[in-house]
Amino acid sequence: MPAEQLRQVFLSADVGISGVNFAIAETGTISIVTNEGNGRYVTGVPPIHIAMM
Repeated sequence: MPAEQLRQVFLSADVGISGVNFAIAETGTISIVTNEGNGRYVTGVPPIHIAMM
């Protein structure tokens, strides 16, 4: 799939799913470390973000 089409898929997604590098249970804080632009699309664009740990 060309990058332009893939970008539209990310921008129209209802839910994003990512992994978690570490979390703090007391505050509900999660940390996601990535060097890929797709990680920012998945965590920042959709209205719902599911973080798997």
